[in-house]
Amino acid sequence: MTWADYICQDLTTRIREGLELPERITLQALAKHYSVSITPVRKAIGRLIDQKVLLKGDNNRLTLNPRKRAARNARKKGDSAVSLPAPPQDPFKTVTRHFVRLSLRGKPVSLKESELAKQFGIGTRRVRELLHRLSGMGVVEHLPRKGWRLIPFNENALDEYIDTRTVLELRALELAMPHLVKADLQKIRHANVLLQGNDHPLLIDHSLHFYIIEKSGNRYIADFFERHHPYYELLLDYETQHFAIDSIRQQALELHIQVIDALIAGDLATAKDALQQDLEIPHPFFEMHRAAQEAVTSGEMPTRGAAPSWRPALSSLLAIGVVANYLIAIMSSITAS
Repeated sequence: MTWADYICQDLTTRIREGLELPERITLQALAKHYSVSITPVRKAIGRLIDQKVLLKGDNNRLTLNPRKRAARNARKKGDSAVSLPAPPQDPFKTVTRHFVRLSLRGKPVSLKESELAKQFGIGTRRVRELLHRLSGMGVVEHLPRKGWRLIPFNENALDEYIDTRTVLELRALELAMPHLVKADLQKIRHANVLLQGNDHPLLIDHSLHFYIIEKSGNRYIADFFERHHPYYELLLDYETQHFAIDSIRQQALELHIQVIDALIAGDLATAKDALQQDLEIPHPFFEMHRAAQEAVTSGEMPTRGAAPSWRPALSSLLAIGVVANYLIAIMSSITAS
């Protein structure tokens, strides 16, 4: 579904169901409401005029067709009885998630713009724009006269990135210390919410890391993060979204808070210690992925619900819970054709 399709369907539903419209029926007002350019709004309005849902007067002013409009008092805005269409998915997020999953197989994959356009239902021009953007994030690479290739996930590269990042960010913290603003730190502190019971959210605000880098004033450290962080951020976000373990997330959040509280108190040593622990916190998904790769290589494929024969090597991870099924899912991804 394109934005023009969505806007057309959304306005049609609102008009026919007697709902209040989100904005005045002008190109500028609707573009602002839907957070898009005027182009998809103009296309949607054109369709609504063709369908006689909207009428265009001699002065080019748009009005609702009373024959298409339900009684104004039939429903009010936000009535749950009316099912409004869902907005289109961001193709960048959809394509990125697909590529991250694909990269976990550990093998380079050739990509064709035409095939991707067909797979995701978008134009080849849009696909090319997405690939260039992902190239800058280290997800894909362009091969002259050959097209595009997906860069496979590499556990060793992740380990090297974390080691290098830890050294550089600790140095950045030392450089940033004289330039930190308590009001900024307190704002970041309030954005981190501790888990209090199963019904309460666990919110981690990672802006602390970017704040430290910015305040360090070191362009070489900043350059490292600009070049390498986006790709690994995608991987770590994927881990958080699909394999989140509350005990580890709770630990990460508590360390974030320790860093911020120490910085507010002016205690650099404590802040560095907590920051190092946070950066070196284990990532169980990637540990499980490594074990799954080894199992696939050796031919040991457990059945769902059964305990893998290599359980002793992962005893600490298996104790976290439901890890066996995670391993099955990872192996299925690795062995998929």
